[in-house]
Amino acid sequence: MTKPRDLPPGLELRPEERAFFRGHRREAPPFAVTRHLLGLLDPADPADPIRRQFLPTASELSPGAGELEDPLGEDRVQPVPNLLHRYPDRALLLVTDRCAAYCRHCFRRRVSSGRRRAFLSPAELEQAAAYVDGHPEIRELILSGGDPLLLSDARLRALFARFRRERPELALRVHTRLPVVLPRRVTPALVRLLAGFRPLRLVVQVNHPRELDPACRQALGLLAAAGLPLLAQSVLLAGVNDRPRTLAELFAALSGAGVRPYYLFQPDLARGTAHFRPDPARGLRLYREAAALGPEAPRYMLDLPGGGGKVPVEPDLLGEREDGFYLLRRDGVVAARYPCYAGPMSTSGKKPKDFASVMRKTGKKLGKTLRGAAQATAKAAGKTAEVVAVRTRISAKQVRQKAEFLKMGESFYRARKSGMSPEQILASMQPQVTKLDTLQQEIATLELREKTLRN
Repeated sequence: MTKPRDLPPGLELRPEERAFFRGHRREAPPFAVTRHLLGLLDPADPADPIRRQFLPTASELSPGAGELEDPLGEDRVQPVPNLLHRYPDRALLLVTDRCAAYCRHCFRRRVSSGRRRAFLSPAELEQAAAYVDGHPEIRELILSGGDPLLLSDARLRALFARFRRERPELALRVHTRLPVVLPRRVTPALVRLLAGFRPLRLVVQVNHPRELDPACRQALGLLAAAGLPLLAQSVLLAGVNDRPRTLAELFAALSGAGVRPYYLFQPDLARGTAHFRPDPARGLRLYREAAALGPEAPRYMLDLPGGGGKVPVEPDLLGEREDGFYLLRRDGVVAARYPCYAGPMSTSGKKPKDFASVMRKTGKKLGKTLRGAAQATAKAAGKTAEVVAVRTRISAKQVRQKAEFLKMGESFYRARKSGMSPEQILASMQPQVTKLDTLQQEIATLELREKTLRN
């Protein structure tokens, strides 16, 4: 769906969403969303995390402080068109500028616009392949864009084959969101094609636990059953996943689906995305609280604006501030600046002033039982005993849900080791999938009840 009139009747655009379509939006990515994603969002919830990721608002039309057209300096590291060579041992190929659904927080907005050539021309492909052939230090080729899995199976096969023709040892990595936004694209034929070009791994972007619905888990299960390593990159997004519990559930759900949580990124400084960016100091606190809730946490990373590479977000990175910007140091030297979105903090190179108190509070929270935490939260907000009871039931079911995810992951690995086919594995796991679906429906019902009580 690419136009507001394509949306289902029950989904009414909010004023800020309508303002985007009335405004001048040439600088923003086009609008496109799949029916699958629309089926995941709650049309009655204006703060729905799926809606916030994929339905545009007028905020995209207002540039923020420090934002850049090319936030990672990618145009400076293109030795040939569409090929990025920033790191010595790997290169990245921009296969297409098309996506099945356009993420509103996309950092590669200038490329993933749907306004350029849909796919690489044969001449562009040959030029990129010749460069990789002539640089043996490149050991891995990353396919990105846009979404490379939008290519037909025949195009993908030809693409892989060309790069492997002179470099049979070249590792391949595919960055995609299609298992999340268009899971039906992951067919048995596509899985066989990808498995035939191993070593090949897939990196999926998943930002909220609700994205891992049964169709998505089935697609990921097919890929994992074929022996394809699966990694997840997530983005810390204000209003989507910027709560410790949401992040912890996301990391646990990914692990349960056979996907390794790899990176959690602080959003880049792409134009029109300021409304998605939490303050990095707050992001660090959220990340540490989430990581303390389970063993599956990825690394919290920031791509230095302008192309300085990835760095872990740590207190020392954020210890100095000037004129509303963090001064990001690398090897003792200020390498970049990143906007602040929080109140005053020390400019003496020390940790944020409230860091120690936040960590003390975190330790106390983790020492409480789920029931005690729910009651304390409800009491502090002056809620009724019924709200406490409902919130406690929700927490208990979420614990069961996490346990079922982990059980499903264990079952999957046992089944794969036993030599079962992908179809047999999926059939054997169907009772667990059904149980998870039932739990999710029960949680959704209880959350709706809680929202009614609070209102």
